[in-house]
Amino acid sequence: CVAMMIPIIQSWSDSIGQNRSQLLLPLSYVSMMGGCLSLIGSSNNLVAYEKAKEYEPDINIGMFDIAKVGVPMTLCGIMYMVIASS
Repeated sequence: CVAMMIPIIQSWSDSIGQNRSQLLLPLSYVSMMGGCLSLIGSSNNLVAYEKAKEYEPDINIGMFDIAKVGVPMTLCGIMYMVIASS
């Protein structure tokens, strides 16, 4: 997803006269935070799920069960980026 957005962000930054790094770094942060919203959002989530299955075979984590933690974390991260960029 990030690789697909890089050319779009670069052309957008050129058209508005903004430094590319000021838009590309937040893109990276948001993609990392977005990976915390679903089980397949990040490879780390899948690895942790498989390790949890080894120790507790009856565990069942749904696709968006980790969003209970991921949504507040993502919202806090976005708010921090908005406040810190001011």
